[in-house]
Amino acid sequence: MTGLENMKSMRDINDYCVANGIDTLAQGMIELPPPRRLREIAGEVAMREDTHCYRARAGEPDYLKALEKILNREGLTHDLTGCILATQGVTGAIVASLLHFKKTLGRPPKVVLMEPFYTYHLHQILSVTGVTPIYVEGLESENFKGVKFTPNIKGAEEKLADADVLLMCTPQNPTGKVWSMDEVLAVYNTVKKMGKKLIVDECYSDMVFGDSEHASIIRNGLDDDVVVCRGFSKTLGAQSWRIGYAVSSKTTISSMMAVMDPVYICTPLLQHAVADFLNCHLDEYDVHIKELNSLLNDNWSVLSAGFLSRFPSWTPIPPKGTMYGNFVHTFSSDLEATTAALAAGVGICPGSMFTQEGITPTANTNTVRIHCGISREKAKKIAEKLAAK
Repeated sequence: MTGLENMKSMRDINDYCVANGIDTLAQGMIELPPPRRLREIAGEVAMREDTHCYRARAGEPDYLKALEKILNREGLTHDLTGCILATQGVTGAIVASLLHFKKTLGRPPKVVLMEPFYTYHLHQILSVTGVTPIYVEGLESENFKGVKFTPNIKGAEEKLADADVLLMCTPQNPTGKVWSMDEVLAVYNTVKKMGKKLIVDECYSDMVFGDSEHASIIRNGLDDDVVVCRGFSKTLGAQSWRIGYAVSSKTTISSMMAVMDPVYICTPLLQHAVADFLNCHLDEYDVHIKELNSLLNDNWSVLSAGFLSRFPSWTPIPPKGTMYGNFVHTFSSDLEATTAALAAGVGICPGSMFTQEGITPTANTNTVRIHCGISREKAKKIAEKLAAK
């Protein structure tokens, strides 16, 4: 697989697979359509004559009302006027957060990134600040020897002494970990104690399994120095719509809007479709989320069995949330394990991609990652291919 070691992201591997006719579980892409009613509403929104001009910079009133409705269900019952910002996906929210902290600090912020991390967080940090993040290596997992999936909160505290911002993700991509409220509060209390800033990527806040429950720091109240970033790309299968939002204090949201405006101009018109769906059909949204999470769980069971048929020495690491699952492999490097999967006809991600080392011939986190956001039929097809030695 010449050139694989030069790939930097999941999308690089996905593009390689698409170009070579290989089934791919590399890129975190929900390959399922949005709910039918939502698509019908989107068509109606597109046919309206009043939705094609620039949208309001902070978000349209109907969309902000829908988001407030969602947040009220989570316990934020006070007035949220001015505390929510419509963004172009979670990416737009994170970039706006970084731009805001850059403005308030008067210089590019130094950002702490906890391994393993979502690769595009690294690119977002570099694009906005031009400064390489300060990395925190994870701690070895209690149940999986050699796998450093446990958040190193103490290590993050030590690194924050020479930094400004901590960027974290929960539920966590790539590990599938759902942080507990105790863990989230430990991070928050550390940040506040040190006078630092916190950005939390909660893209997968609705994608939790079994007894797991998403714990958001905004349940603790809103704070000038804390921004929570969310979106609907994964949960609604609407990745190309670029509809997300940020939640923080009025002061921070106002500042974020001002720095975001020249970059993104506005959130696309389909925010109206999401607004109508949530405002008028919230029960259908809840049913959709329940069915989606059931599908992701079932696909993990099918796919993990398929990988174990081909690679019986691997150990699956069941996810608690997100749309990802991981395996402990037995090859000498993550790249070798990824190459073996490609030879079997399936694209996956080497675990080292989610660390500062990246993809190299020798990098070895002992893990590889797959995504499960595919149809039941495709999951079964891939599992059967893997089992056909």
